[in-house]
Amino acid sequence: MKKHLLTLVAVSAFGLLLNPSLLGQTAANSEIQGKWTLKKNSDRWGEVTQTVEFKDATFTYRIQSKQGDTMLFAKGKVKLEKLGSFKVMKLTDIVGGYSEDNLESTNDDRDIIYLTGWNTLTVAMNFDRDRMDEKAEVDTYTKAKN
Repeated sequence: MKKHLLTLVAVSAFGLLLNPSLLGQTAANSEIQGKWTLKKNSDRWGEVTQTVEFKDATFTYRIQSKQGDTMLFAKGKVKLEKLGSFKVMKLTDIVGGYSEDNLESTNDDRDIIYLTGWNTLTVAMNFDRDRMDEKAEVDTYTKAKN
């Protein structure tokens, strides 16, 4: 009886270790960790570099001009989820402003569909709802070299 109980406990524990939903959260967190950059010509900002960095359960986002001046800065919390076959990053508790020293709450959580590839992070933004002066768009960031 004791042997069967130990076997059952061992099999159950092994099953938990192999549970894809538990493994997925860890793997998903590691696949976006780090710094990602994108150079683009934006209708709103002109020629800029956008940088997003994920560290643990937080993010920072910065838009810089060609000259290196910060034009927009934001930070907050990030949580990764799976919605059917889509991967979604939920950005919450977002504060932002035109510099790191002048931040205000945005009162605007965001759900962003994302896809990772070899050294790339593709994000589909503003598909969760309409926002004034922000169009729905898809951008592909490249993993920054450390």
